[in-house]
Amino acid sequence: MAPKMGEGEARFWDLPVKVIASGIAIGTVVVGCRTLQRQGDQLKIQQKQLAVQQSQFETTSKEQAKALEEEYHRRFWEKKLEVYIQLCHAAGVLAQTEPKSDEYQQAQHQLMMIYSGELQLLASPDVTTALGNFLDALSSTSIIKSRDLTSEMQQMPAIRDLLNKGKKVVIMDLQRSVADLALACRQDSGREFHLTDQEVTRYKAGVESLRKSWDAFDQAIKK
Repeated sequence: MAPKMGEGEARFWDLPVKVIASGIAIGTVVVGCRTLQRQGDQLKIQQKQLAVQQSQFETTSKEQAKALEEEYHRRFWEKKLEVYIQLCHAAGVLAQTEPKSDEYQQAQHQLMMIYSGELQLLASPDVTTALGNFLDALSSTSIIKSRDLTSEMQQMPAIRDLLNKGKKVVIMDLQRSVADLALACRQDSGREFHLTDQEVTRYKAGVESLRKSWDAFDQAIKK
């Protein structure tokens, strides 16, 4: 059997054991605090990294959304410009050709297709109004050019007014309506093409001067 430890010896070892135990406990606390501090620092770093990633994601999302919006507007503008060019071309052909010609029939078909389709989506109210005025002027010109008017038809008030107005005036109204349609399309084609009020006045004066020059040229050819 091992000899029993005496009371004095027990007291001698009691203090060192308590000191060692306290040291171990304190060391454990210190290590735990440092571990928690490192974990806290790592958590702050992770939070900062997450915030940076979130900011980058939001920036990228906004840039992508802006790019998609710009692409939509660009494609819409290109389609509108394409339709307006086709519309004005068809109107010009209708204004300058005889109703029974193949060119007239093709342009009439193209105009009706545009009006029944894309124009309903793309056109501004000013373009729609200008197109209506052009169709009215085209109808009047077709009537006054017609060689199939019976005496009864000539007595109808609307047709009689056209005949009294005169063929030349009616054709001038048609030419102005073509120019007004082209102007309305231009004004609705973006800021790059939009004319100020002063520029519109000069534009109309230029169209009128060009019309007179064209009439003089046309008369000279026919002589």
